[in-house]
Amino acid sequence: MRLIAELLRNVAYVLLYAFRPVINFLGQVLGTLFLIGGGLTYAMGGPVYGALATLAMGVLLIILAVACQPILTALAPTGLKDHSLT
Repeated sequence: MRLIAELLRNVAYVLLYAFRPVINFLGQVLGTLFLIGGGLTYAMGGPVYGALATLAMGVLLIILAVACQPILTALAPTGLKDHSLT
């Protein structure tokens, strides 16, 4: 049972590391789209609070995409340990 849990954990780490650029890219692209959407909402006379919420969501997505980089880098396959011998 422990072997299966260890295997699943290692597979999850490798998948997270493999999709690190995709996670970063999507966070930045979606954040930018939210920023553009919030700016357009405000510029076209839409509700101010809606525009501010959309702008805040865009900033949050970009911050999260950048902040997740060290976490995802720490999960690199080189950081995986083989516990089968211990």
